[in-house]
Amino acid sequence: MRRLVTIGCALALFAASITLASCGGGAGMGVRQLVAITVQPGNGQAIEPGGTVPFTATGTFDQAPITQTDLPVQWASSDSSVATIDPNTGIATCLAEGGPITMTASAAGKGGTVHAAGTLACQVSPNPVVSLDPPVLGFTCSLQGVVCSCTPPKTATLSNVGGATLAIDSIVTVNGFFSQSNTCGTSVEAGQSCAITVTFHPNGIAGFLGEVKVADNAANSPQALDLGGSANCLQ
Repeated sequence: MRRLVTIGCALALFAASITLASCGGGAGMGVRQLVAITVQPGNGQAIEPGGTVPFTATGTFDQAPITQTDLPVQWASSDSSVATIDPNTGIATCLAEGGPITMTASAAGKGGTVHAAGTLACQVSPNPVVSLDPPVLGFTCSLQGVVCSCTPPKTATLSNVGGATLAIDSIVTVNGFFSQSNTCGTSVEAGQSCAITVTFHPNGIAGFLGEVKVADNAANSPQALDLGGSANCLQ
């Protein structure tokens, strides 16, 4: 009889321990919580209009299993005029040239909402394409009282709106009444920009025309930044 009582007590204790564990009462058995998200790709590219990029999220948790691929998240685009993203599937669609813009993934996690992001650049071609903004720079020199004052240096932005690296061979000024400096170096990555700064220094009272020529590996090379200046006084 005593042996039966002992076995019965042991079974009762075992059942109680199972119940406690199933309710989260066992040591180390807390609720698994999300602590971080990683977005793939980190930097996406697509051709506009209509090009798509599927973004996915991987979650990191505080308990095993530590990693979960294809984590369900809520997606959002930082500029829906350039590209939209399906809030559930993560498929981004380019609508217009622009970017990089941010694609953010959000999900409930430890301590609140967890966020992570990738970027998307929407381009007009898979090849390098040059955009100059503005395409023309104008200057004047005129008398300000008794002082001949000229327009200060002006800057145009050279952007690679294509989908491949722009390799720059040279950037030169045509017409010695203008000079240029730039931040472009030997290459400009897809979706990136650099600056071309032009100074006007006439040597007489007249009108002047010139250009900055950019030689590179784009299909329409060389590109020209047109320059114009007029001087009615001498510095």
